[in-house]
Amino acid sequence: MSDKIPLREIFFAINQNAKSIWKELTDEEKKSVQFWLLNRYISSIKKGEDDTAALAVLSINEYYNKNWSAVSKHHELLWQLLCVAGQSNKTLEYEWIGFKYNPDKKQKNKTKLLLDLYPLMKLDEIELLSKITTDKELKKLIKDHALDVKI
Repeated sequence: MSDKIPLREIFFAINQNAKSIWKELTDEEKKSVQFWLLNRYISSIKKGEDDTAALAVLSINEYYNKNWSAVSKHHELLWQLLCVAGQSNKTLEYEWIGFKYNPDKKQKNKTKLLLDLYPLMKLDEIELLSKITTDKELKKLIKDHALDVKI
């Protein structure tokens, strides 16, 4: 049997401001709680008719994120702060907001070079090509096109 708590139950507890539940969890259940991920979920409520989504972001920033580095080792306190920030006394729907791709300088240079070589390709295709092209292949491509470019 898994000692992981379903996200739905965690969200319900946070929405109900159930601060005391942390003491009732087993050690394995406590280990399964990922505070950083919960932070992202609790701050991203699906858009509704009211300002609940905006309030969620403000609450997380004010109560939870403000002193993250000072309290990150104190899991019970983190749980309590999540409950304070996420309390709404109603069931809310949360959505995961993924990370945007942020290429490093070398990747940007590779993308720019490929874009110059293939101006008719779409940008997403160029980005994909730059991700899957190895440095060796790129050097060969530069040599084949007689370009004066360093990687």
